[in-house]
Amino acid sequence: MIAMNRRKLGLLAWCAALGTSSALAQTAAPDPAPASTNKQDVVELTPFEVRSETNRGYIASETMTGSRVATQIKDLPYSVNVLTSEMFEDFAFFELNDNVAYIGSFTGLDQGGGFNLRGFNATNQLRDGFFRLGRYGSSNVDRIEVIKGPNAAIYGQTSPGGMLNMISKKPKKKEGYKLSVSAGDYDTNRETFEANGTIGFLGNTAYIATLGFYERGYETPMTRLRNKESYVAVEHTFADDSTLLVQAETFNRRTNSPQSVAPYILNDQNTTATTDDKIVGLAKGLANIQQFGPISELVRGNTSFTGTYSKKLSSIFSSRVSGNYYRARRWEFNQNTAATQVNQRTLVMQRGATPNRGFIFEDGGGAQADLLAQYFLANRRIEVKTLLTFDYNTYYRYDPTWGINGTDLAGWTPLRSFSVTPELDGVAAPLSYLSTPFDFNRSTQSRKNKNRTINVGLLLRHQMSFIDGRLLTFAGARFDKVNYDLHDFVANATNEFETDAFKPNFGASWALDRAKNFRVYGNYSESFFPNQQFITAALINPLYKSETADGIDYGIKGTLLDGKINFTLGGFRINRQNVITQELNLTTGLLESRPEGAQLVQGAEVDVTYNASANLSFTLSYGYVDSQITDFGTQTQSVGRSAARVSPQNGGFTAKYTFRNGALKGLSANLGIVYQDETPTEAPNAGDTYSTTAGTAGTFLRSTDQWMVKVPAFTTVNIGVRYALQNTGRFKHGIGVNVNNLFDENYLNPNRLQADRRSIFGNYTLQF
Repeated sequence: MIAMNRRKLGLLAWCAALGTSSALAQTAAPDPAPASTNKQDVVELTPFEVRSETNRGYIASETMTGSRVATQIKDLPYSVNVLTSEMFEDFAFFELNDNVAYIGSFTGLDQGGGFNLRGFNATNQLRDGFFRLGRYGSSNVDRIEVIKGPNAAIYGQTSPGGMLNMISKKPKKKEGYKLSVSAGDYDTNRETFEANGTIGFLGNTAYIATLGFYERGYETPMTRLRNKESYVAVEHTFADDSTLLVQAETFNRRTNSPQSVAPYILNDQNTTATTDDKIVGLAKGLANIQQFGPISELVRGNTSFTGTYSKKLSSIFSSRVSGNYYRARRWEFNQNTAATQVNQRTLVMQRGATPNRGFIFEDGGGAQADLLAQYFLANRRIEVKTLLTFDYNTYYRYDPTWGINGTDLAGWTPLRSFSVTPELDGVAAPLSYLSTPFDFNRSTQSRKNKNRTINVGLLLRHQMSFIDGRLLTFAGARFDKVNYDLHDFVANATNEFETDAFKPNFGASWALDRAKNFRVYGNYSESFFPNQQFITAALINPLYKSETADGIDYGIKGTLLDGKINFTLGGFRINRQNVITQELNLTTGLLESRPEGAQLVQGAEVDVTYNASANLSFTLSYGYVDSQITDFGTQTQSVGRSAARVSPQNGGFTAKYTFRNGALKGLSANLGIVYQDETPTEAPNAGDTYSTTAGTAGTFLRSTDQWMVKVPAFTTVNIGVRYALQNTGRFKHGIGVNVNNLFDENYLNPNRLQADRRSIFGNYTLQF
């Protein structure tokens, strides 16, 4: 595999020793529980639906995201991980962000849609298979599926590291209602309501409706978050067993006086010159300063509608047609003025020059049509699945921005600079804030872009099973045509062009024994992603190329102790090409954008689940990522450095014990441990200076070493206890307590924001 130093080998050994354990969605999870004998609960699923087993705990055995067809995770020749809603509830995950980093090689999930997977940063994910720009709560999510590596290109444009798919909760025919109320530290309160059942006058029709409200504060004074979530889905089953599922969702997330990042510490070497300045770390103690003030805000909203019709056409053919429409919004004021640097000699920080008001209006949607053929060859000795998929997606973005001017700007200028304490842990005097509400009549527009992207894709994927299922082969290819129509009205520039992509994938899985308890697997795949830095209306460049990547996955999946232990030991290697670099023209000395950068990521992953008994289960997930820049154009000093926000190691461990009999029946306890190694926060060329003098342009001059800045490693421990009261008749009552960050670890997340300290939450649940 990959050469690791002694420290990295030690941590991997520690993870393995924890157990015969682990987790979050394994490649070799146990088969689903048998279907209920209750006729009301028996549902004939199409190949496009994943069975959500009752009492699945933290372990899911099937995935839709991995292959676009319901497939056992253990059969895929690459890695797919799953986080279930049961885990969200047990660990009080009120918000799906960086606190769900229990999956190896997966870190930095945020509400803007960003995350880091296998050493690559992504800016969006999927919701039920459709493009999504973040904006998610936890009240209506059934599970999170993570497909790792370029295999995610079966969905079209994707990060080389993989793709995240949020799967919504589905209607249930069994009538039930659930009210949950939680409260605790940071002035937190959360209320959710969920209802399931049938709609009698519509015949064989089931529904689900959820409502959610979440409010909390932070370590930073004035910062306050409010989430409002609503979701409804209705599924009708026709006489021919075809189904129509209609879903609608709204989400609104308002943050008043948001947090700001921990600033860099600047050592100016006691001189007034800037040529000897060095960045020597992060001032973690200053991450809690409220820099923006009471009239600052950041708001994100989303409304979406999705419809899916599935039908089994014959004993061979099944079909699914889906459509989606969404409206995403973001509006903010004074979110661009945080001081990001403190001089450790003068103890002065300076906020941004011009507070902005910005809007982002995004609309889009798509259509998917899938046709699946399942049949046999060679007298039923070979089982075949062939999938043909058509995708159409459109995305529109309008993002005007204004900056204050005139008397408002004059009033802000003297407030910009402020002093901090010598210990770099607070301000020397109370801060003054911008107090004038934004007025369009006293502003200047600095940005006005209107961009549209249309992507048409066609996927063919073929799976074959030989030798009684011991050999599984997968092969496919996807073709995409992407059209860009980009307008910058401030620069009066227009950019219209098309690009094509043809990306293959193929792999195989071989059972080493007749019982198929141990499988070796290998996979090769390619992906592409639009070069976002290149695609701007102001930059009309004939050199445009989409980013591309190719990668391999390999390893072994196995099961022990009659299926109690399931594990995956795997490795991967991914090459990324056509990364944008800001290169110097050696003749003119001017910076130019060119798609000539490259990145190599290699790594190893361990996933284990252990169902020790009906009462006790464990999960473990660990990832090691070696990410290196292999080409950065003329900025040669960046070669060998890591990309920003790539954690070289992370992992998670969970344990859950449930009392199923005796006096303690109904009581359960869970433990979760998350580890993340020190993580670079900066671009690989941050702080480097090159000559721009004609004739010597491109010569490296000096560096502030900003590229070396890292957030320290951290380990957090979360515990929870739940008790379901017994013999309460039609009404079922439950109480719970969670302690997150049990040992009060004081740490920054990879985005340089202050993470929560130890916090305690209580919960009451009523079901009927």
